[in-house]
Amino acid sequence: MPWQTLCVARCQDAERPKLHCHAKRENDEMLMRDRPSTAPRADHLDALRGIAVLMMVFSGLVPRRPPLPAWMYHAQIAPPDFVFDPLLPGLTWVDWVFPLFLFAMGVSIPMALSRRLDRALADDLPFAYPRVITGIVRRWLELSAFAIVLQHFRPNHLTAKMTPQIWLLCLLGFGLLTLVYVRWPQGWDWKCKAIGWSAIAILMAILPFRDEAGFDLARQDVILMLLAVSSLFGSLLWLITRSRRSWRLGALALLLALRLSATADGWAAAVWNGSPVPWLFRVEYLQYLFVIVPGTIAGDFLLRYRRSQCDVLEDAPTLSMSRWRWLAIAKLLGLAMLVLLVGLQGRWLVATTLLASVVVGLVLLLLPSESIATPREQFRRSLTRWGAYWLALGLCLEPFQGGIQKDPPTLSYFFITTAMSMFLWVGLAIALEDFAERFGTRRWLGLAIGSGRNPMVAYVAYANLLLPVLSLTKIHPLLVKLTQAPTLAIGRGLIYTLLVGAISVLLLRLAIVWRTG
Repeated sequence: MPWQTLCVARCQDAERPKLHCHAKRENDEMLMRDRPSTAPRADHLDALRGIAVLMMVFSGLVPRRPPLPAWMYHAQIAPPDFVFDPLLPGLTWVDWVFPLFLFAMGVSIPMALSRRLDRALADDLPFAYPRVITGIVRRWLELSAFAIVLQHFRPNHLTAKMTPQIWLLCLLGFGLLTLVYVRWPQGWDWKCKAIGWSAIAILMAILPFRDEAGFDLARQDVILMLLAVSSLFGSLLWLITRSRRSWRLGALALLLALRLSATADGWAAAVWNGSPVPWLFRVEYLQYLFVIVPGTIAGDFLLRYRRSQCDVLEDAPTLSMSRWRWLAIAKLLGLAMLVLLVGLQGRWLVATTLLASVVVGLVLLLLPSESIATPREQFRRSLTRWGAYWLALGLCLEPFQGGIQKDPPTLSYFFITTAMSMFLWVGLAIALEDFAERFGTRRWLGLAIGSGRNPMVAYVAYANLLLPVLSLTKIHPLLVKLTQAPTLAIGRGLIYTLLVGAISVLLLRLAIVWRTG
């Protein structure tokens, strides 16, 4: 009897109460880890990823002239001069964007790798693990290549003066990247990729670029390169420790020790600041595992939730406590995030720590007990409790290293933004699972969900598709002229961001999805 049929038969049996499912959860967890999952995509995770990438797009469209309040920019690049100050502490929503996307990537690692491993083991492949590792390395190389090629096709790196020819080159770059990173039908895939990579190689060889230096491996999108390295080591670490979470936390402790020792003279500093191939990998990039590893732990909870026998069988509305109580929890988590952003940027450290602790403590009191929680609630409960732990760790570390900073990143920055990301995810899960029908939350978050399913396109669409089209049609210069006031300029940025989301959703519906690995 197939596994899914057996599950249905067991839980439809009237003589087996649902409490039996909860009693068996612990015993069945190891068995179900290697069972294929047929659950649909988690919309709340896609929404989390989509919100991160759309916030990233919008943060690059916030005008500097005239300057807006400091919380609209990176904390260390404050108005009115916008000069980078590495000694200026603080945290704004712009600083949160990158670790939010990193966290979403970490959550996706257990989901993606478990599917690959399940398929390999189901086919009785003798080299299942080497095959999965090969896929991990391939994804790293493809993301690294994406970071380098994309940066060469950025308008500001092609030339200092924008001309119609430059905008057409940007569009050509978008088209070539589509050829390379879309999975085409069988028989066409290798042909499209061969054409795309060949054309990219020719352009990289003949274009002089803005600095007249030609193609340069060191010219790369740093954000994408950090994502590539984090994906590589986060995936390998999860694969090694997927059944031993304590080992994963132990590896994080060793990384913490290396990072702290690198502040003093000695071999640790030499290792931390060195690299055999600086343009491809630097040891200091590993510090972003402080976000990725908590993400993989959260991903383990999601994986267990999606594969839970009881979760598949229980009706969607089933909860052990009122939906409105969960809505109160979501609002309190939103309040905690607001308190952290306002208080840490304003440097009201004592009040922020106390108020955030009280709000999160109240959330923990409102959570259902483990004995009565359904699988859905167990998932949210685990996320919230771990988020509270990472927040406590981050707040305790906040005075260390001169206060929270994005660049160079402090330890408090990693852990506090990780906690905020978990809280946002819990809020999105409540909105999409409990109130989608009542409030239409899925419709309101449609652009975020679509962008989260097509994040590479959303990341590239503005500079290499939307802006060239609007510039070639003379719409962008006209809009800039008409939106000089700060509020109008912000409105223009919001409209552009929404258009990027719409482009991502449209291409998703046309099955034009950029993927790696």
